[in-house]
Amino acid sequence: MKQVKKTRSFVPPKSAEVLDAGSFSVIYAHKKFPNAVVKVTGITGARDTNYLVHKLFVNNQTNPWFPKVLFTKVVKASHTEESDEFFSQMIDTNTEDLLNQPYLLIAAIEKLKSAPRETVWSKFKEIGIDFDDLQYVLEEGDNKSISKLIKSCTDVNVIQVLLILKKLFKNKNHNPDFHEGNFMLRGDQLVLIDPAFPEGRN
Repeated sequence: MKQVKKTRSFVPPKSAEVLDAGSFSVIYAHKKFPNAVVKVTGITGARDTNYLVHKLFVNNQTNPWFPKVLFTKVVKASHTEESDEFFSQMIDTNTEDLLNQPYLLIAAIEKLKSAPRETVWSKFKEIGIDFDDLQYVLEEGDNKSISKLIKSCTDVNVIQVLLILKKLFKNKNHNPDFHEGNFMLRGDQLVLIDPAFPEGRN
């Protein structure tokens, strides 16, 4: 994943069942990956925020706070009869960003369960972090406050996550998207799924 390679265009599987969709991605089930979901994300290239976040996940698979990635491929985005029919299932969502990008990042990611808001807050409280404070300092880009939160954290894996995000957010083209809705559960383990979005594309 050092660079985006031009490969064949996206051909949606006939058995795909769309589970969720947003401005940047669509998620669907596929019989080839019974224990995973497939996520298709529109990206501009190798410097795209969504591509870099996925690369962070792939490069840090031993960290339980990141999702497990089973498969990754980047293809050229093009309008075909098959792809238009597939994406037409998302007419109730804002998918213009996804459809207007030159590439599609396709990744099979482990199946996770929804995390209630209260669970997210309590899990962070258990490791010495106030979630509200964490949201604020990440959005403000206050490095001193981020460093202070890191010192108060008792979970080495979360410390790694925060150090990685701190480095990512130094580039103002990558905006924090750190809220309860971007966490899910693997058993009792919180998993961060979408920590950032591209500048000017929210």
